[in-house]
Amino acid sequence: MAHATASGTAVIVAPLEYDLPSDFLRFASPILPVSDSKENPINVVGVAGLFEEWPIGEATEGMPDQAAIMGMDSSRVQQIRFSHWVRANQDVEFYYIYSPSALSGGSGTPAFPEHHRRVLALGAAYLIALDKQNARREPLHRQFVAAYQAMVQEHKTNVT
Repeated sequence: MAHATASGTAVIVAPLEYDLPSDFLRFASPILPVSDSKENPINVVGVAGLFEEWPIGEATEGMPDQAAIMGMDSSRVQQIRFSHWVRANQDVEFYYIYSPSALSGGSGTPAFPEHHRRVLALGAAYLIALDKQNARREPLHRQFVAAYQAMVQEHKTNVT
């Protein structure tokens, strides 16, 4: 069976996927094109929504309307796919929440033992409830104090 070929045909190869920062956890702002004119933000949608509205085989040139966070590439870096490609370099800017490195002390032992990280969560929940004058603040405070005292007691037992 013979396959049709074409010589001298113009082909445009343009990337649609780009690496996100290696410590990226989630967006904290819209994605905004960097330009002199005010552009609309690029909305981040789910992968299925992006593929439904902008099938990969029908990608065209233009300012992206939407984007989706894809899986990770072989280097374990998350990627983002845009709905359109641009001919010239187009920078975008956004704020993001970063994924902190693992808690650890100089000896390789975590500075805050994993089985006691609930103490941090209870403390943070209590402070949020306190700030919002939520009725659950007192039960959260009691849980925090009990968990904190148990952690201190365990530390005293292991140190002495």
